[in-house]
Amino acid sequence: MKDFEYIKPEFRRKFIGEYALTSPEAMELLKISRPKLSWMIRGCKIKPVKKFVSISLVLKNDLVEKKKQLGFSEQHTVHISK
Repeated sequence: MKDFEYIKPEFRRKFIGEYALTSPEAMELLKISRPKLSWMIRGCKIKPVKKFVSISLVLKNDLVEKKKQLGFSEQHTVHISK
């Protein structure tokens, strides 16, 4: 963590802004529902960088790789009917 202290704050903010995603952003990228994302996190399919009560912070690169592994595409959009 000490190495990170030497990086200028504006570069840290830029990195986190570009490479870290919140749960809603992760759901949008993977085109999955909140329950599916929660299931993937609980099952260690996705490892959050930080976990809050209702929001997780995950690395974008991890999600892109997971999307490739799972073969998610536009056809895997989740539709919830009421």
